[in-house]
This record gives sequence, structure tokens and C-alpha cells, in this order.
Amino acid sequence: MQPILSVLIPTRNRAGYVRHAIQSALNIPSERVEVLVSENHGSDNGYEVCQSIQDSRLRVYRPDRPLPMHENWEFLLNHASGEWVTFIGDDDAIMPHAADHLQYISDAYPQAEALVSPRALYFWEGCQEEYGNACMSVRFTDIERWHDSKADLQSALDQKINYIDLPQLYSGGFQRRSLIQRVMRSQNGVYFKSVTPDAYSALMACLHTYRFLEIGVPLSWVGTSPHNALKTEKASAKDRFQDFFGFHSDDVLTTHHALGDMRDATFGMFFYESYLSAFPLTSYKELSMQRMRSVFESAAVELRKRGKDEVVRAMSKRFGFAIPAEGKRSDSKTLWAKTKREIARASGKLVRLGRNTPRPKTPQTLLERSGQSHVEFPTICAADELLSEGYSLWRELGLGRDRERVDGGAADLQRMAA
Repeated sequence: MQPILSVLIPTRNRAGYVRHAIQSALNIPSERVEVLVSENHGSDNGYEVCQSIQDSRLRVYRPDRPLPMHENWEFLLNHASGEWVTFIGDDDAIMPHAADHLQYISDAYPQAEALVSPRALYFWEGCQEEYGNACMSVRFTDIERWHDSKADLQSALDQKINYIDLPQLYSGGFQRRSLIQRVMRSQNGVYFKSVTPDAYSALMACLHTYRFLEIGVPLSWVGTSPHNALKTEKASAKDRFQDFFGFHSDDVLTTHHALGDMRDATFGMFFYESYLSAFPLTSYKELSMQRMRSVFESAAVELRKRGKDEVVRAMSKRFGFAIPAEGKRSDSKTLWAKTKREIARASGKLVRLGRNTPRPKTPQTLLERSGQSHVEFPTICAADELLSEGYSLWRELGLGRDRERVDGGAADLQRMAA
């Protein structure tokens, strides 16, 4: 049978973490899951670690040469055969109920080709200096609703939302094989045409669909790990720019010239670069003086708040715009500030509803955990029992399964049209 889910794991120089990412996928109790790993010629023993794990559902590859990040993703995507596809980072994890829930989505929402699930966060040991002692934040709700793809695309271009809130092929986003094939047909057999594949996949989902599904059941962990942890693997500290955006000497695909090398960039810049790289599927009308100024000014405000004044001055000279005054946070710092507030809230919130309890109009929280310690959850897979509890609540109450909710998509479409 065709796998219901393909979990794709590109990795380089993360031997200490990738074993957990692989194991999380193999912890899914289903034979209809395939786990594909591409070890991109790291300097540690990552390839040997990946090969040491024995499971018929796992396939480990090493390309012929070190690949740019987008090519490594393309390499894995070309080997995937599942109905639903997602990438996870080598310090991330997939959740044990992912296959079951995607089968439910396939049955209940046959029109859905892209979906986004909540961002459950896990902070590995060593991140305390930046994020405090808390190690995780996860929340289950009963939400299931359609989004207008083109409206959210415009909001991302205007930097009102981050592209990570769109159904990318990463960080809790999933795309159906029919959508992936449609994207590749429109681009001569290639999916990724940007050096930032996660942002590009979010763009493709919005360009090639008229709506996407948001669900309240998290399906994967977004892991955060300290970069200097590589020293424990007797390898040099990770060169993020080389590992993520390097290896382009023989590759014609680079960042758009108007934006420079993007060694220091923001979510808004990455999404804008993806938009420009998608031409002719997108329009160069967006390469306007007004748009460029908006992208620069938002980036300048964000980078100055990170203390990167030198970067802002160099960017100002390159773009030819004056440096704006400091303003409100508009990008990734907003996300992490919100995360810290969530983690600081009282943890251990658990809600149980009776079967005859009227369903509230607003999303109902079923299970929420934030804070916690590495003693209780020392690895990203240690919370599987907690996740099973949250998913059992969702199944016990039959949330999302009544036909009124499932067929409610028609009403959503009427509101969009209006």
C-alpha cells in the first residue's frame, strides 16, 4: 500500500540529534510510514549513526557530493512516495499519532491538499541561557478551519504574518502528493527554486491552492538546539551559512541579487526572496521601490533589535534607503517573545469535556503543557506518552468528526466569496 506519510530528514553535522528525529518517526505505530534521511556529507559520524538504525521503513542516503540545502531537499522529495509529505529538521521530531491523524484528514477532508498544525516547541539541553529552564510547549485544541490561500499569501508579503504560519513542507506543515506533483509540473519537474526551501514551499502551497486547512492537533515538534553542542561530537562548531546556504560554487541558483547574500536576514526577507525566485509563477511587479523599502525597513528594525547595527548600515548602503527609527518588533523576535510568554504561563492545564457538553464557538483547549524540565523530558521523544494522552482526548470526544464540522467548508467558501 502507498504510505500515508513520508517523513523526510535532511541532516548535516548533527549526529547527536538526528538519531532522535529518526526514532520519533519510527515510533509511529504504522507500517504506512516511510522515513527518508539524506546525510549531506557532514564532518561528524552522522552517516554511521543513521545507518546503525535498523527498520524496514527507514532509508538512508548520502548524495554523491555535498548539496546546497534546497538541492538536498529536492533529492529527498524525489524519493518520497507517501500521500502526505513533510520535512523535519535533524533536531525536530514527528509525533506518534501523525499517521492516524493524516488518515483522518484524508477521509474527512478529501479536498485538502495542504495543512498547517500547531507549532509544538522543544528546547534541547543547552538552550537555557536564551530560553530559560523550560524545555517544551505543546497544545491540543479542537480547531479545524479553512484559510483563504491568496489572502494569507498577501498578508505574508505585507509581513502581517510570518510564512511559518502557512502550510510549508516543514515545522508542522504537510502537503499532499497531488499538490507536490502539480507544483513540479509547473516548474519543469523541480519543486524548490529558492535557496530557502521552507519559505518556498509555503509560497507554492498558497500559489497552487485556493484554500488550506488549519488543524488544532500538533503533528510534529519544532526543536531548538544549541549550535555549540557539536563540540561534544568532536566536530567543529556548525557554520550555519556554509551548511545551509553554501555549496553554490557549481550551482546556478543563488539568492536574488536585489537582496544580497542574505547572510543576515529575517523571515520577511526570506519569504520575499522566495516570491521573486518563483518568477514567472509570480510577478516582478512586487519588485517595486515601495516593496523594497518596506522589506528593508522591517528588516532594519528587526536587525537593530538584535544588535546588528553594522549589518543594517551595510544593508542601507546596498539598498539605497535611509535607516528607519526603531519601532515595534515585526519579525522573528515577536515569535520568540510570544513563545517565552507561553512558556511562562502556568503549566499542567488539562481540560476534559463530557460527550454532551455543548461545543464552544471558540477553539477548545484539550491539553496544554508548557514549561517542564529536562529531568522529566530529557529528549524530544520523551513526551510521547503525554502526546498520546492529548490525542486520546481528541479521539475520545470525537472532535472534528461530526459531519456538520466536516461539511462546514462550504459555508467557509461562501464567506470567502462574499
